[in-house]
Amino acid sequence: MVKLFLADGSSLQDALNNGNIFICDYKKMEGLSTRTLNGKHLFVASGFCLFYVNPQHKLLPIAIQLTQNPSEDNPIFLPSDSESDWLLAKMFIKNADFLMHQTVHHLLNTHVVAEVYTVATFRNLPSVHPVYKVSTETLYIGSFCSLTDEGVLELMKRSLSELTYSALCLPENITARGLDTIRNFYYRDDSVKLWNIMHG
Repeated sequence: MVKLFLADGSSLQDALNNGNIFICDYKKMEGLSTRTLNGKHLFVASGFCLFYVNPQHKLLPIAIQLTQNPSEDNPIFLPSDSESDWLLAKMFIKNADFLMHQTVHHLLNTHVVAEVYTVATFRNLPSVHPVYKVSTETLYIGSFCSLTDEGVLELMKRSLSELTYSALCLPENITARGLDTIRNFYYRDDSVKLWNIMHG
């Protein structure tokens, strides 16, 4: 299905062997409580997005499935589908990614998990200590769009149960996800510099 979107003469297996295939799995979103609009529950994608690093080193989506279980009612969307279908599939996946980012990576991993260290810092370091000075109060993020408060808490619960210490260590996290050699990954490049400054 995706051969058309790979380099000439390349197969999906070739792309996999060369480290050019990445997948985002949104299984954690499955069954979460969502807000209602006009009496109907909002849809939140819980499927997959397949990415390909092309010969120009661009990371591009090449296939999207909006929920976990394949069926006739859950097709795989491709860039060759109609422009509106492909755009909508990307929008649903982007919404799931946004919810994961705001709820898990931002609120949970940045604010909630960091709060423990912040409280310990305030209790144990003098106010003139550099670490004390850069510590900030944690803030609750007020808007999660599609999810109810219960949905947000359930997503955080699922994510916290899988959280490991190495996932919080940037270099280990990047390597574990196979992102240490991908080009033009500015988040990695900038954050590794900051990590090295703090650990230098």
